[in-house]
Amino acid sequence: MAVWAPEFWEFPSWASGADLMFAEAAGWGRRIRFRGGVGGHAHVLEVGREAARRQVRRLVHAHIGRPCLRAMGAGLTPEWGEWGREGRTYSLLPEQRG
Repeated sequence: MAVWAPEFWEFPSWASGADLMFAEAAGWGRRIRFRGGVGGHAHVLEVGREAARRQVRRLVHAHIGRPCLRAMGAGLTPEWGEWGREGRTYSLLPEQRG
């Protein structure tokens, strides 16, 4: 099962156990609250921990925001998951190793 969750404040329970999850990556180390307090963005470190806890097999951080672009520029990587890459193909099939 693949899931697309580009924007959330709380980790979506329906993504638990996903084989592939494309997830929120607007913030790096702290949440970003929407004006007026009506939701916002979780941050990459939190999303990764929660995805691992909820047994997401492969996590791709997408919808990458400025704080994460700065982190990437500084050579930082997520604790769990990988940065999404424009133009890359993602598959639910097992990777072939050779």
